[in-house]
Amino acid sequence: MPILDRIEVFFDDDPGFNNGFFAQSAAEGEIFAQIPLDQITPGIHELGLRVSDDSGDWSTTLVQTVFIQEEPVPTPNLVGYEYFFNEEPGIGLATLVDVQATDDFSEIVNIPVEGLSQGEHTLYIRFIDENGEVGTTYFQVFTVSQGVSDCVDFNNDGSVGGADLLAFLGAFGAMDVGCEGGDFNGDSVVSGADLLVFLSFFGT
Repeated sequence: MPILDRIEVFFDDDPGFNNGFFAQSAAEGEIFAQIPLDQITPGIHELGLRVSDDSGDWSTTLVQTVFIQEEPVPTPNLVGYEYFFNEEPGIGLATLVDVQATDDFSEIVNIPVEGLSQGEHTLYIRFIDENGEVGTTYFQVFTVSQGVSDCVDFNNDGSVGGADLLAFLGAFGAMDVGCEGGDFNGDSVVSGADLLVFLSFFGT
């Protein structure tokens, strides 16, 4: 019985018998081939295969369509992020925060908003990897508002009383004065609705 001796393989164009890549059989009746792919471009190719026995006789050439996948490039670790509000200062010029190197950042990010005025703002954030590459800039619109409990104490004496009521009534009907001016519900006018809010804090 003939003994399988070697395998010949090629990609795409058949170079002819004995002109392909050879690999010796590992054991009688079995053939293992480690096929070099360094000269083969990623994508779809035709892989040709045939074997010969110890007498030099060749089998039929088998052809199989294969897909050569490019070896994935390791994803670099994230090492930090930078953020800014409203206006772009330029890459590398925003507030930088270092994080523990990771390829899967899932932490909760706490960003201070002290110093921002009341109203609508836009937060921008982008991550930086270990190679210094900066990722996509993401943004989120948010609103800074003062708590009503901080607004109803007009004279800042630590309690809400008659003096604060007089101050509130003095602002009644005013437009666009914000929470500190008596517009507790944010509808741009100091009205009866705001009086009800104020009275809910009276005496506290």
